[in-house]
Amino acid sequence: MDVTRYTNATVLCRRLAGRLSDVVLESVRVYYFVGEDGLADDTLLVNLVIEEVQIDPAERDLLRAVVGDPNAPEIDRLRVVDKPASRTHDFRLTAPPAAPDPSRADDLLATQAERQRVHGLYRTWRSRADNAEAGTWLYVALVDDTADELRVHSALSSMLGTALGLAWPIEVTTAYGEPASYQHRALASAVLVAGEDAS
Repeated sequence: MDVTRYTNATVLCRRLAGRLSDVVLESVRVYYFVGEDGLADDTLLVNLVIEEVQIDPAERDLLRAVVGDPNAPEIDRLRVVDKPASRTHDFRLTAPPAAPDPSRADDLLATQAERQRVHGLYRTWRSRADNAEAGTWLYVALVDDTADELRVHSALSSMLGTALGLAWPIEVTTAYGEPASYQHRALASAVLVAGEDAS
């Protein structure tokens, strides 16, 4: 994969966060990072269809620029709308009493974030809008414009999974993102775990 396609894949994954399921998006990001482009393409296209994820015309064009076959039949089956609907998530500074203790994950990720030159590592409780109990911790790492977001994501998520056996979602972004974006909404209700605010 050339630099332009890799950059487009990074942007596409960031934009699909909150719409494509966590497990699928994690796999897609890892596949693109390690160079398994065919697996990434197949996983992304099939699951966009299966999960009936809505995308906008710009995202469809971005998808065609990323995948190896821009005329893949799955692309014609995608739900393309002007304003895609996202999963209904709430983000909270604090979690319900029954939520898992994030302190070990905080410490582990803070150390890895420093190695990856993350400017700020944040954590929020993400839940369904109708049920705050049914949720997960989510981390957002802020990096500078020259950082490889997929590499930083892979380093953080693999450390979390290998050391603690956790699959909590992690987002990496170069800024607070567009207003009302998934990352922007998460950061608006997040606590700083490590580093300093890069804004």
